[in-house]
Amino acid sequence: MKTINYLFLSLVITLLSVSFTSCSDDNDDNTKTTKSLPKLLTWSYGGKTSIEYDSQNRITKYSEADTNGYGSTIEYFYDTNGKPSKVTITGNWSGDTYTYLHNFTYKEGNKVLVTEKRSGENFGTTDTLYINDAGQILKFRPDANNYATSYDYEYYSNGNVKSVREKRGESRDVEEQFLEYDNNKGIYSAVNVPSWLLMYDGDDIYIGLTINNKLKTKWGDSDPETYTYTYNESGYPTKITFVSDSEDYFTIEYTSAK
Repeated sequence: MKTINYLFLSLVITLLSVSFTSCSDDNDDNTKTTKSLPKLLTWSYGGKTSIEYDSQNRITKYSEADTNGYGSTIEYFYDTNGKPSKVTITGNWSGDTYTYLHNFTYKEGNKVLVTEKRSGENFGTTDTLYINDAGQILKFRPDANNYATSYDYEYYSNGNVKSVREKRGESRDVEEQFLEYDNNKGIYSAVNVPSWLLMYDGDDIYIGLTINNKLKTKWGDSDPETYTYTYNESGYPTKITFVSDSEDYFTIEYTSAK
């Protein structure tokens, strides 16, 4: 399912180094400690993505729509202990209306079982996420009854994803992606959810909640993908452009974290 790929693409994009000046040392300290949450992404083709949060800075709703009125809404729910309990995805893309429910079940050994079921169907699939104590995903294994891609992750010491090794579908071809980062604030770095929650969409898993921002990614021997950025005074990006296509970009608006 590809309904929330824009979100994950947004999560993996990162910032280039840039310097800011202020009128006083106090102002400079304030901008360095400001925490912001992205609330609106506007794509170069006109599509928009809006994001809502609760009082604990957790994502509660993610909605996207293209210029033709098609789109989807993802709602996030949490249990009394603050853990993600389920996600519902409803949408209409090119006339295909659907509703998916993802339930999360926590098992011993830092495993999360994700059961996905589409509304109106009597069957579903169960994927397994292996996470660490920091909430980072180490392995993703798809339901045994399908040939979806499996993933393995390595991390830098600061928590950013270093590499993603994927074994693809029925062919079981293996490919590895390598990532490099800057030292600036990640777009979603102030969002208060475990990173695995924003790395899973029922079909594809990529890079979720990063501490910093990706300078480039490289798949095997292919040419790297790179990005350029425009920033606000707090150091968050307000525009991200894909170097491979200067016409492909999106802008970001923020709200203050609570």
